[in-house]
Amino acid sequence: STLDRSSAASDVYKRQDLKAPRGGYVGQCDEVQLITVAAAAGVVVKLTVAPGEFVLEGDVIATVSKSVDEETEEILVDLLAIGSARSAEREIEFSIDLLVEIALRALSPSVNDAYTAIAAADSLSAALSDVAGLEAAPTGRCDEGGDPRLIVPGLAFDQLTARAFHPLRRASANNVLVAQAIARALTRMYLSGNDAARETVKLHADLLREELSKANHLAVDVQSIDDLLPRDVRAKPSDDDEAKS
Repeated sequence: STLDRSSAASDVYKRQDLKAPRGGYVGQCDEVQLITVAAAAGVVVKLTVAPGEFVLEGDVIATVSKSVDEETEEILVDLLAIGSARSAEREIEFSIDLLVEIALRALSPSVNDAYTAIAAADSLSAALSDVAGLEAAPTGRCDEGGDPRLIVPGLAFDQLTARAFHPLRRASANNVLVAQAIARALTRMYLSGNDAARETVKLHADLLREELSKANHLAVDVQSIDDLLPRDVRAKPSDDDEAKS
């Protein structure tokens, strides 16, 4: 059975490191088998690296709540797949990477397709809005008896947003239409999120303004982008602006 009992799992968790036997990309682990082996050994396994990440030989990829024998250690390590090529990631991470790749190709000088990039930004906002209100706490998987046996990393909204919007923001610095689409995307995420997510959106709004200021856009164009952001995320008027008004 599967149950979110991360706090209970963390309580019993001490640690013995499980290290990557070789360099490569972390694939999707066999959670059912990991739970079975962990239950037989009476331990909790905590994954420290998410699927899709690259590790070097000797890097810690998981930890165990207490020492296990060499055979059990080898079985657990084998179940934490390490491959030479990037393969499966969690669905949302795969979707983000795919959409960013589409947007970056669309914005390349040889293609220059702003509307495909805009569609990708819209889709990114939809994917991220789904997790904007969720906590990033690790999730505990339990065995049939209800005891926690496996802890998997949580989905961190700030990391996912950075993964999506850092490259997209840089690539769209000279394209007002795409920058406007990013502002609309950030607004959707802001309205869907909790307080922590809104702080992340504010950070990316500030970075977007900074990127645009370096690109020497007309003030009216920069303002058109800022106007698409939630009111309390927009740039604060300077003293000179207030004096003029």
